[in-house]
Amino acid sequence: MSVTEEEKQAYFERQRKEAEDRCRIRTQDQFVGECRKAGVSDDWYAFIHDRTKPVSMDDHTVYYGKIGKTIVPYPFQRWDIAFEQLLQYKSESEAFLCRGIKLQIDEIKWTTDVEIVKSFGFGAPYVTIRHLEFSEDPDPMLLQDGWRYDRYDPYMGYSVYHKTVSIESLKIRIAVEFTKLTDERDRKTFGFTDPYMKGSYSIPVPQDLKERLHINTHSNGTLPANLRRELLKRLEGTLLEDEYSSLVRLLRGKK
Repeated sequence: MSVTEEEKQAYFERQRKEAEDRCRIRTQDQFVGECRKAGVSDDWYAFIHDRTKPVSMDDHTVYYGKIGKTIVPYPFQRWDIAFEQLLQYKSESEAFLCRGIKLQIDEIKWTTDVEIVKSFGFGAPYVTIRHLEFSEDPDPMLLQDGWRYDRYDPYMGYSVYHKTVSIESLKIRIAVEFTKLTDERDRKTFGFTDPYMKGSYSIPVPQDLKERLHINTHSNGTLPANLRRELLKRLEGTLLEDEYSSLVRLLRGKK
């Protein structure tokens, strides 16, 4: 039995009505009112796609955080989703603010600009690193530099090489991931509006720790607990100023 166009339209209208009935917030005015009652700042959201805000939205998508998003079938569904994301953001902000700290270091690890596929050996370990070259035939210059040709991937269009080197020969840096309160200086200089922000900062390996890091480094970027504690102690007193100065240099470089 065939379905008429009117029956299709009636079915889709029932689906839309059922979805709308499940929504608590159905209009922009109601959304704004609920946010204000809940103590959600007007500065935390926008009604256009704007990643500088904790939450933003257009007719069919709610954006939150740096990369999060939820696509909705009907425009009225965005209000409930955006409101829940804002409540979550408010809760996380208040939890951080109540702790009365300006900086929290979340992670410290080592990083390098090459892909490590294997680590082995004692003392200063050796690592096997991988390199991709977008050509089919072995590159004589790479072979001369100690790389070994593995294979050509016809699907991806590159050749795979590897070689084994001492970890001491790699350009290693310390990567720090942190959460910090946004202070008045940040607001005036950079226009930051979030009450707290997550960031990352990269520093050279301190000269006096190089030998210990080379001996204890693991291939997945983790650091031994004793090195992490020592780096934490050093960074807690300097990271805020170092990160601010780096951002200022970056800002001036763009002007």
